[in-house]
Amino acid sequence: MPIYSPVLVMRVIGSTEPDDGEMIFMDLCMKLHDIYSRIENIRENEELLNKFKEEVENLEKTISVDVEDDTGEIEGYREEEDLIEFIVRFPKNDEPWKILKWKLKKDENCGGVIKFFVKAIRNLVKRNELYQFLANMSDTLGYNLALLGFTDDLSEALIMQKNPVEVMKISAEKIPSIIPHSKVFVIQVEDGKRYMIADKDKVREVEGESMPPMLLDLFKKIRIRTLDPASPYSQHLEEFFELEKGKHHFLILPMVGEKELLGFLVLARKGREFSNDDLRFARRIAIRTMLILDKVLLLRKLRERAIKDPLTSVYNRRYFVESVKQLMAQSRRKMSKITFLMVDINNFKSINDKFGHLEGDRVLKEVAMRLAELVREEDMVVRYGGDEFLVVLTDVGDENTIKRIASRISNGVSKFVKVKDEPVTLSIGWSVWDPSEMEKLEDVLRKADGMMYEMKLRKGR
Repeated sequence: MPIYSPVLVMRVIGSTEPDDGEMIFMDLCMKLHDIYSRIENIRENEELLNKFKEEVENLEKTISVDVEDDTGEIEGYREEEDLIEFIVRFPKNDEPWKILKWKLKKDENCGGVIKFFVKAIRNLVKRNELYQFLANMSDTLGYNLALLGFTDDLSEALIMQKNPVEVMKISAEKIPSIIPHSKVFVIQVEDGKRYMIADKDKVREVEGESMPPMLLDLFKKIRIRTLDPASPYSQHLEEFFELEKGKHHFLILPMVGEKELLGFLVLARKGREFSNDDLRFARRIAIRTMLILDKVLLLRKLRERAIKDPLTSVYNRRYFVESVKQLMAQSRRKMSKITFLMVDINNFKSINDKFGHLEGDRVLKEVAMRLAELVREEDMVVRYGGDEFLVVLTDVGDENTIKRIASRISNGVSKFVKVKDEPVTLSIGWSVWDPSEMEKLEDVLRKADGMMYEMKLRKGR
């Protein structure tokens, strides 16, 4: 594939030590041939073509330099639209650039386009306009470089298996470098009811029922919106995001995944409306954020399916077996104890027999939910088998503390989980693993299981 090398370009421009702007220009020249040779379906325009030829003839008369073809190979450049769009930023009052832009799009072969392009740059040098051109070009390419950096950061978050909140925070922190003077809020919608909201400083969770009705109505409309400070929506958004009132323009972009609405990207700017360029880059940012967030959420679902019980949503036995070794290793280092509570639902078989398996499933789910609520976040609730649950309490070994926790669990479940107005009761046994005694895990669990069955026999259940 014929291209023009940096050596050729520098020879035409007449410089020996390129600065940063010229390096950007050289890189552009190396890609133009490949990019524009693949653009099709451009409308014929004889008038522009004649003007182009006339301008080329004029350039030939003013430039006393021979431009020699050079050859080489380059990889295809994927950001085609970005480079096409930056051409629009050439000096607006300069007709040759309009002609050149059309020629670049029209000529499928593009055999001589780079030559003409380089000569046009040479002409700009004579008129001392090269650096204005490079400034315009660098400005747009700077946006694109920032966008590529943003994409890299999001891709790294996916590779490192970061959670959705971390992806949202990355977006909120990085976007102002691409769209200046903007405050960014990333909203994740969960089940159409809960809203996770992240900016660069904090993350908060809001229940849909607690949001102002006007904002709920706004977030149900899945389309891009621009709002000025006078809009009633803007006033509610300023209050919701704790911004100065009556000053902000808003840009709202939905992020729709393959199957559902994932959330919204909301940009706020004080005192100045968003431009078409801002909207263009914001759409690309929203698409990139959506793609990564969608993948992160999918990975989280897949991981949860692997480690969570599908009915009760607490950890499954397989996850317990894999993770308990790490817990025990940590306890050895700290010389702290671990307590294992074996929990069984009394008369569960009769619940299934009398009221059916759907009622039995409901009881299992509600008991699991209450168990998770009644212990600490760092503790582990496991569906151990059938109607048995295992609760793992880290840094707990005192007998009185264990009895108090077991009593709280038993009373909490009986109070809130009922079948035909009758409370669901539990039998709970426990055993403590002490790292100083080097007892095997199997023996500890066997003791807890034995104590739990003794409790059931005493209650006759």
